Amino acid sequence: MEATNIIIDYSPYIIATLVFLLRNKIFITPDQLQKILNDFKKDCNADCSKIFVTKEDMQKERKSLFTEVEQKFLSIFVFREFEKRIEDHFKMNGEQLQKIDENVRFLIESRETK
Repeated sequence: MEATNIIIDYSPYIIATLVFLLRNKIFITPDQLQKILNDFKKDCNADCSKIFVTKEDMQKERKSLFTEVEQKFLSIFVFREFEKRIEDHFKMNGEQLQKIDENVRFLIESRETK
């Protein structure tokens, strides 16, 4: 009898909770779930080409990216080597100009002392 009294005492709360859950569609039936899943699949199939990439497309994109990086890296590498060679030539020319300048000063000083 005590269990029955407890159920009778709490029955308004139980009914209010069930009505709330059913009204707000907290619980769904398997048919409703299947309908939602089918709608999702239709939407996904329609937009799949925008969202997903095939393996072949990804490999092509990767290959083109690698070739672009290789070309740019090689061109940068070649430019750096060229820059280094030019810098070395300028250093050699600067050293040669210093030697020439020293020789000219020596000749001028030797003429002045005579």
